[in-house]
Amino acid sequence: MDTQTPQNQIIPIFMSFDKNYALGASVSLYSLLSHASRHTSTIDFSPLNQSNQLLGANIVYKIHCLVKGVTLEQQNKLLKTIEPFKKFASLEFIDINSLDHSIESYLNESCSKRYGGLLVLCRLLLASLFPNYSKIISIDVDTVFLGDVASAYFALDNEPTKLLGMARDTFSHLPFEAFCDFIERTCKNFKIDFSRFSPNELKRIH
Repeated sequence: MDTQTPQNQIIPIFMSFDKNYALGASVSLYSLLSHASRHTSTIDFSPLNQSNQLLGANIVYKIHCLVKGVTLEQQNKLLKTIEPFKKFASLEFIDINSLDHSIESYLNESCSKRYGGLLVLCRLLLASLFPNYSKIISIDVDTVFLGDVASAYFALDNEPTKLLGMARDTFSHLPFEAFCDFIERTCKNFKIDFSRFSPNELKRIH
């Protein structure tokens, strides 16, 4: 069950980054909160082709950042960035050194080098990292928001059999055969066995 009161609907947000992406995180968070709904009654569900019925409540965004090498000065600048939104948003930093790094052994070496290891792998463990939330929005640090993110939090409420929602990648516009070729080349680059994907799985990803 989500941690919330009758007055507030909490929407948890997660992102992970190192010191080199602190500026990008600042831009991303500012754009997110600039467009964020502050009350459930103002959420627009039409882009999702849904008509969710929510209890009237103020929305509070709890932002959790898993960071690596981010200095105190950078953290203070990020806190200052979201200060205009402090009435409905909070920001918490979690140092990556506080996590168990043994789970990095599950990452292919090339993936670990390319994506920063635990900073990415942790997204697969959010249910364990934040057991007090029934769901959470995970965003990339290089994302700029042009609209409200709140509707995404409730996107799967009408789809109880689905556990994960995500934005479609840019290569999804390719015809299916070209898409499969792209995935196969990508798998080779990361030493992943492409044959593990069934046609049905590839269609779902596409």
